[in-house]
Amino acid sequence: MSSKNLIINGSSSTNGGDFDKVSIRGEGTIYGDVKADVVNIYGQGTFRDNVSIKKMKVMGQTDIYGGINADLLKVYGQLDISKMSKVKHLKVRGEVKFFNHLYGERIDNKGSLKVNGNVTCDQFLSKGECKIDGLLSAEEINVKLLFSTSRITEIGGGTVSVNRHNFPYGINFRSKRAHLVTTVVEADDIYLEYTTAKVVRGNNIKIGPGCDIELIEYRDSIHVSPASTVHSEINTNVKKIDLPPKAN
Repeated sequence: MSSKNLIINGSSSTNGGDFDKVSIRGEGTIYGDVKADVVNIYGQGTFRDNVSIKKMKVMGQTDIYGGINADLLKVYGQLDISKMSKVKHLKVRGEVKFFNHLYGERIDNKGSLKVNGNVTCDQFLSKGECKIDGLLSAEEINVKLLFSTSRITEIGGGTVSVNRHNFPYGINFRSKRAHLVTTVVEADDIYLEYTTAKVVRGNNIKIGPGCDIELIEYRDSIHVSPASTVHSEINTNVKKIDLPPKAN
């Protein structure tokens, strides 16, 4: 059975369809939905509609005006996606911006990830710039702060860990700008460093250095570093006991 490949070298535009492999090494525009096993972009690619693929690698610059459904998406260049997307495994080493909701299983960000919507996945790992204008929901959330401010509107999960990255060889390159800003963090187990939040809610909460939190609601345990500020704490596990009325 012969394969059906779409190869664009130079500058060209063509129609979408079903392919085994799509490769753009120059400047290519594809009109219509694209379904493929493998997509590689080494130049500038434009997809005017939806993309459904098994594996995609972006080394150059790509715009997808529809949504993407992918098993594996690796980004070393720049990628913009307009509509709701589903990516089982997202690996970011460049810059990615989703203009709608993102669903997946594992997100691994060591570049710049921006989402104008909610992010729902099983595992979220970030060691780069992260800006999510919505709810980040995952069973495991691990955010390591490097040099810039990350902003996530709301965070919810099973385990949430936010800390500054420790650079190797004993050299401290930590930046004062390495910070997380959010409104709500809610999970079973929470550890936070250098985080500004309005509400932190969970069972077991540890607050490391550099935090400014308006309210903590904890059920089982809490520890707050003296290098952080917490304005109010509430133990939600304390049961209110109604005393009997006094006898006359």
